[in-house]
Amino acid sequence: LSLAPLLAQAGDKTAYSEFCKRIAAQFGATNDDAVATFTIKASLLLSGVADITALPVATFVKPLDETETPTAEQHARWGLRGLVALRSGDFSSAVKYLAIAQLLNPPDWSSAFNLSVLAMAEHHLQHPEEARAALNEALPVLERVRVSESYRWHRDRLMAEILFREAEALINHSN
Repeated sequence: LSLAPLLAQAGDKTAYSEFCKRIAAQFGATNDDAVATFTIKASLLLSGVADITALPVATFVKPLDETETPTAEQHARWGLRGLVALRSGDFSSAVKYLAIAQLLNPPDWSSAFNLSVLAMAEHHLQHPEEARAALNEALPVLERVRVSESYRWHRDRLMAEILFREAEALINHSN
């Protein structure tokens, strides 16, 4: 998992794509919830690179679907479910899942991740004000993560940075 954000950050789409194919082939049929989560998280950092149908999405979402009331510990899983929906083109579901994630009072790294994905989903739904608001809300959260020593080498900080840059480019290009 730690290699994925480094390849994505470096902009090496070929190496990142090969990495995604390799982990999807190795772990795409897993029944292990944690392995499914890590495989999906590593594979969806860049748009249009991974084959989402090769990822263990059913294994990943099963525990969320079986929970009547989301728990605080699930903030990252609901945010990742929002990213899965975004990358699948289901932008309305992405907004719904990200709203759940944000209601769970996530830590800053998770909130920056969620808000960046939310900005992209709102953009694709042609809600420019909501997209801009989510991006503007993500920036100070991401800034706090950037200066925090506890997140200095945290892979989730890098993932949030990658998604924020994608959202920023998407939204700023449309203006």
